[in-house]
Amino acid sequence: MMLAKRNFYGEIAIGILAILIIFSLMPSSINADTTEFQKVDQNKIPDELAMLATVTKNNYEKIKTWQGKISFEDMIIYRGSYAAELVKLSAGVTIEEPNELAAIAEGTRDFKIDLERNILFKSMNRPKPMEYINLDTGLHYTPLSSSYETKKITDKDYEIESSPYTFKKDGTITGWLAEKKRRYPEQDIEESDPRFCFSIGKMPWVLLPMMSEGVRRYNKDPNGTDANGRPNSAFSNVILEKAQTEKGAIYRVLINSTFEMKYTFEEKSGFNPTHIESKNTKGIKISEGDTDWVKIQDIFLPAEQQVTQYDGKDGRLRRQVKSIFSDMQVNMALPENTFSINNLGLKNGDKFVDKIESKEYKYQDANLVPIEDISAPAGGKKETTVAEPNK
Repeated sequence: MMLAKRNFYGEIAIGILAILIIFSLMPSSINADTTEFQKVDQNKIPDELAMLATVTKNNYEKIKTWQGKISFEDMIIYRGSYAAELVKLSAGVTIEEPNELAAIAEGTRDFKIDLERNILFKSMNRPKPMEYINLDTGLHYTPLSSSYETKKITDKDYEIESSPYTFKKDGTITGWLAEKKRRYPEQDIEESDPRFCFSIGKMPWVLLPMMSEGVRRYNKDPNGTDANGRPNSAFSNVILEKAQTEKGAIYRVLINSTFEMKYTFEEKSGFNPTHIESKNTKGIKISEGDTDWVKIQDIFLPAEQQVTQYDGKDGRLRRQVKSIFSDMQVNMALPENTFSINNLGLKNGDKFVDKIESKEYKYQDANLVPIEDISAPAGGKKETTVAEPNK
């Protein structure tokens, strides 16, 4: 792993430079700015956008189940008083207000998804402590915590997450806590969900048809409105560009209204998004992402993704995350207990909190026992279970 190869100790200047180089020189899937693009005729834009939506949707719908592993490297840069407070809380060190502090983590996520039922299981393991580096001085702060892991089941209506809750002085885990929370249909896909790689804010087959229909209405009646009274002119700023390369066509969608969005779709990647870029109202780039794709069993899946975020005030680097996919399989049978509470790492005596029903349980012999039943006399209430995602 790249992060494991860094050596800051005793080499302050080299250490600072290494951090910045590691996260700034990672290759992108394409360099869209040097590819020769031509504008697509305004009247052809709706059909071309509809085509991209159809192709990406057809690819995605081939996936019934999907499993694999993601190796990730995550760096967040904190500045000012918040950085000093973070070091105090995480490393027990009180320092003067630093200019920049880098918090760095690496680990793996194992995932299993049943796309037909829209349900995900993932297990995250961060085997080493977070690293905190003062970018002004090169000082490395040792965190109070050690390794970390968590397990999560995400259903369309709710999610259940478990993580270590109690520890011995040496860091050994002595208990886990699981919490069940409600999810709402409008909630975005989390970036730790592998399906995030397919998204461009919304899935392409959701967003692109909306754009296609909007441009179609604008071409027909620039001064008109849609059924909800929204002006067709809102789609006057949608530009579609196309380049033809040896590896196939590349499309770039540009939207420039109150802020600027840029999406790139490549034929060699099944027209899945390979580059996304956004700027705020000041023209400052606030985020960009690059995704490489691989074909497995005639299905395009993400192979590597890098997402970078910038400060909206001055454009300085805020965060960079790199994810590498491996051990991927599609359309295989998943283990029966994949989406069960028994796959959350709970041991006898661990706590389960249902925040939807405002109830608490203890995990005991693969069952959830209501807290009020723990001390019930003989012949009292029996053990019960709460509804699980796969029931």
